[in-house]
Amino acid sequence: MSHIINRNTIHVFIPHLSEKMGQQTLFEQKLTIVHPFYNDETRLIKQVEAWSEYETHIKKAIQFILVDDGSQNPLHKQIEKIELPPDLNLDVYRIDEDLKWNTPGALNLGIEKATTDWILIMDSDCLLDNSNLRWIMKLRPDLGFMYRFNRQRITNLESLKGHERFLGCTILFSKATFLDVGGFDEDFTGKWSGGYGFFDNEFVQSVLEKGYMQGVLQGPKVTEYMEDIVGPNVQQRTGVRASTHHRINKILWGEKKKGKIPRVTKRLRFEWEKVFSTKEDS
Repeated sequence: MSHIINRNTIHVFIPHLSEKMGQQTLFEQKLTIVHPFYNDETRLIKQVEAWSEYETHIKKAIQFILVDDGSQNPLHKQIEKIELPPDLNLDVYRIDEDLKWNTPGALNLGIEKATTDWILIMDSDCLLDNSNLRWIMKLRPDLGFMYRFNRQRITNLESLKGHERFLGCTILFSKATFLDVGGFDEDFTGKWSGGYGFFDNEFVQSVLEKGYMQGVLQGPKVTEYMEDIVGPNVQQRTGVRASTHHRINKILWGEKKKGKIPRVTKRLRFEWEKVFSTKEDS
């Protein structure tokens, strides 16, 4: 069941495309969840709390990859002090240099290391609780789609609670789609552009231009913790939204849309290392 929002986007309901013979659920195919992190200690605790509530069969179907984008307090040092839930399949990678707002590079690294065909990316302040994740794992995804998620905000501020529109940087897509478009364009990294953001806008645009559809899942929601609960995000800590940095990357995106600046598909333009794993053979 689905209905059209516009020519590229439709609302979809689980299980999507289940009429296809042999179409497997995400439970059967398994899923990798990739989170970029940057000095996000409180958000890490929220993630661990959520993982601790996951049923064993859910944890066994998911690979978690966290990518530390050059935090001053290394993410793996924080994790080593935390009691992780059992049966957690977790790998942590670290980008050795703080390149400023290198979320596209962090996502590229996490996705490159994913061992499953389907990838879900989420910001560090976003997570899926057990009930919503169980629901999503029943999805029978179509390779011709990327999927978006409406949000439920955790906040004490009434003015923020009502915003449920799908999140910009929470996207489910296949690794084949990622490779088809060339991944996230690392030109949007601060070191290269001098600016911040819009890498996710550019990625979604590139996916749609390749002819994929965008499905907004109806029913399950991603939990988004707001700043009054988990502290200021990187935008607020560095002031980029109030500075020229945000405008620089918006202009860059506009130039790339017009074809004046080519899309860059060279990935992992930095040094990185694997710093933590719950798997014994890693």
